[in-house]
Amino acid sequence: MSLVRPDLMNEFTQVINAIEADDPQAAEFVQLRYFAGLKLEESAQLLKNSFRSASRIWAYARAWLRREIEGC
Repeated sequence: MSLVRPDLMNEFTQVINAIEADDPQAAEFVQLRYFAGLKLEESAQLLKNSFRSASRIWAYARAWLRREIEGC
């Protein structure tokens, strides 16, 4: 039995592609946080952003994802 539902994975992939088209840097943060499991500080350092900039980008990415997932 698979732990990943293909329909949800396909939907998530579409959302990631959409945010990447809108804001590639926000998409990078999403991928690092969700798929790589990095903390915000680690993601910021890897992407060469200050913590403050990373916090703004992450807040934007979370709001963007929430809007897309909830269909608003």
